[in-house]
Amino acid sequence: GWGLDPGYLCPPVPRSVAYVEAVAKLLCRRGVTGPVRCLDVGTGASGILAILAHKGLGWAVVGSDVDKEAEDHLHGVLEAAGINMEVRHQPDPNKIFENVVSKADVFDCCI
Repeated sequence: GWGLDPGYLCPPVPRSVAYVEAVAKLLCRRGVTGPVRCLDVGTGASGILAILAHKGLGWAVVGSDVDKEAEDHLHGVLEAAGINMEVRHQPDPNKIFENVVSKADVFDCCI
């Protein structure tokens, strides 16, 4: 079965769906068409936003987190769901994009 280790949370799915849909509407209003590439900062152990964006909207999502244990758990969740998603480790909790985003990266949105 699926579960989270103690100390990790998963935001409510309906709220997470509404959030991802709101971002999709904003992108649409901005004229973003075609495949969307999204950076999920603080993906967490559940990866709920990244999974919803990927599975529900077909987005290419790159996750990032500072918590190595959460990342390890997330890799298991993604594998069980058959999702191939890159998860980048942020070694410095005081940084958001540095060490995670390279000059070659192009993202349509960040969640």
